[in-house]
Amino acid sequence: MKKKFLISYDISDNKIRKKVVDLLDEVGIRWQFSVFFCKMSVSKKNTLVNNVLDLIEKNDSFIVLPLNELNLSSIEFFGKKNFLKDDASVTFL
Repeated sequence: MKKKFLISYDISDNKIRKKVVDLLDEVGIRWQFSVFFCKMSVSKKNTLVNNVLDLIEKNDSFIVLPLNELNLSSIEFFGKKNFLKDDASVTFL
């Protein structure tokens, strides 16, 4: 079963950041420059985390926040785009 995650990163090295973004592009959609919304199985998430941990350096950060319907429904968007309304790949099950 696929679960929803909000993933954020702070990676200083451009080459490493590009590799991490490529991995995230495979499993999610970019909400902001360093924030992705992903729907994937827990095993896929674990594989992603292990792959990222192999890449990032000691001073980098990679945050995986599990989402559920309650916290998804309480997300407030301000600014240029509301991804929950505008993106068909974000659905409430």
